[in-house]
Amino acid sequence: MMAQKLDAVVLTALNEIAWLLNLRGGDVPYSPLVEGYVYLSLDRIVLFIQPTKTTELIREHLNSDNCQEETICVEVRHYENVFNDLPVATKNVDSVLLPSNYAYSGGVSFAIYETIPAVKRQTSPSPLILLKETKKAIEVEGMKNAHMKDAIHEGKVQWDELKVVHTLDEYRQQQDLNRGPSFSTIAAFGPNGALIHYKPSLETNRIIDNSSFLIIDSGGQYLDETTDVTRTFHFGLATQRQKEIYTRVLMGAIDLAALVFSDSIADSHVDIIARQNLYQVELDYHHETGHGIGSFLNVHESIQRLTKWKCCLVVLTRLLRRSHSSEYQQQRTSPFPRQLFLF
Repeated sequence: MMAQKLDAVVLTALNEIAWLLNLRGGDVPYSPLVEGYVYLSLDRIVLFIQPTKTTELIREHLNSDNCQEETICVEVRHYENVFNDLPVATKNVDSVLLPSNYAYSGGVSFAIYETIPAVKRQTSPSPLILLKETKKAIEVEGMKNAHMKDAIHEGKVQWDELKVVHTLDEYRQQQDLNRGPSFSTIAAFGPNGALIHYKPSLETNRIIDNSSFLIIDSGGQYLDETTDVTRTFHFGLATQRQKEIYTRVLMGAIDLAALVFSDSIADSHVDIIARQNLYQVELDYHHETGHGIGSFLNVHESIQRLTKWKCCLVVLTRLLRRSHSSEYQQQRTSPFPRQLFLF
């Protein structure tokens, strides 16, 4: 904050709050988040949260009962007091950052924005986006371990789409450290695979045979990582056309994984590398190529959003990105080293 000449920041993105305080919860489907707000200044941290969430263990983790003596502690206040308390907390500061929209980060609400006097407001993407997405060694190791667990059940499924979904979810739940799926599992056979974010139902469910592709897009929440894995299967003999398209997508994934680029470059300038082999035969996919991913947090996270549509200013080589075919890695630290859960 000192580099940006800021006195304070108001955090409303739940994944940023979870990362900053090393807390996880169960308030949001598929993401281990807890509802709350955080006011962070150079000398204070205030967490606004429902009183039922603040157990003795949580207060100990946040050092909340020692704010008179300790430098690092978190004041805990009632969730609904945020609109009354923020104007008071910012009374003696000159500038307050109210994070703006960036990639998958939505920015503060208008209601929060209005609690801060106009003369004190500063808007820009949250500085925690970059800090959170720069993975430290233990998070990289966690991602490897979690993907190994996920890989165990990718090869054990067959039958129809709905049975694939149920079987994958059952196998995942049996894995060590698993805390459920990171999103609703997608299993799409044949023409259903062309539907972005398709979700099988009793009306659309297709029997899986050896005539076409089976697309599986699934992920899990693990105590050491979040996963998002897309795999393509064919249980028969693919046509030459199918082989060509699959191979061109694979070539793009390899080109992207092997790309060496400068520390800052527009996401769209990198995205075209993954599509170039499809463009050569007048093909494309109407979907993003990849995205940032959390560590036991959101399955879609800023700062990374690899897309052909104008979106984001910067991609860093040291960040970890989940591609719909490839990944990148690396580093970070927290004053709250032990992760606690509010379920």
